[in-house]
Amino acid sequence: MAKKSFGSFAVKKAEEEASITSSQPEKFITMNISVDEIRDNDKNMETYTDDADQDSLLIEDIRANGLKQALTVFPDPNIESTFIILAGHRRFKACKELGYLDLPCLVVTGRSQKDRLVNQITSVTTNIIRRNASPFERSKEIIVLQESIRQLRKIEPTYYDTGFTREILAEQTGMTERQLAKYLKVGAHFPQEAAALAGEANLTINELSEVVTILKSDPATTAIDVVANIKARKEEEIGTRLNKQLGSVDQILLKKANSLRSATKRAGESEIEMNPKTKAALIDVLQETLNLMNEMF
Repeated sequence: MAKKSFGSFAVKKAEEEASITSSQPEKFITMNISVDEIRDNDKNMETYTDDADQDSLLIEDIRANGLKQALTVFPDPNIESTFIILAGHRRFKACKELGYLDLPCLVVTGRSQKDRLVNQITSVTTNIIRRNASPFERSKEIIVLQESIRQLRKIEPTYYDTGFTREILAEQTGMTERQLAKYLKVGAHFPQEAAALAGEANLTINELSEVVTILKSDPATTAIDVVANIKARKEEEIGTRLNKQLGSVDQILLKKANSLRSATKRAGESEIEMNPKTKAALIDVLQETLNLMNEMF
């Protein structure tokens, strides 16, 4: 594939991102960087699980519309001419899949530990606000955010006005401290090997927290088994609700049929039995309605 070139639009987006994500925009520069000089952040790989469907959607969007938002990177302190992704690891993966040779990047030039922590906090907070994530991924984001805030407060104790990390987390994420407690519990103790199954089962943060509680109370059990049991329970509950809904639909249709039968009799079509043709037509209509209801539920 021919090398992609990026004009003023990509630079403009990068500058907008700089103005949003930092109170010190002079510590950011924009430049195109070869994909061979960019590497993923270990924290991103620990935090986010693979989502083939979302990845495919992103690839198709970039294929159709190009890369609209620059990556945010910082220089690797250990390897010269190498940059680590701070924000945009999925965009990076999609662009590599599409054959991009270089990418527009917003480069964080501040090299101090404080600079890196501030930008890490900004990146994670921005992801929490802007990006839909599974409860498991969100829990990992909050763990990273908590650790970054703690490290920053050790370097500069007065950086935040409040004295409690949990209060800072609540302010940064917009969550209550009670909500944060569940995410922190899951982020710290939910086994990574069960994350994919939990995602397939659409487990909520409460259900993920339940898994952690069960594992703590019964160390002999496995996370996979617990998640599978909760998944089966959810499916059974959904089935029960659908059956109740279908039962209600059946009752409504029966009442409608009886009402139509009575109306037909009153019209004088038959004193004892509904006209066979009318009855057959009514049965066809009711059966079609039931089939539609089954498809809906």
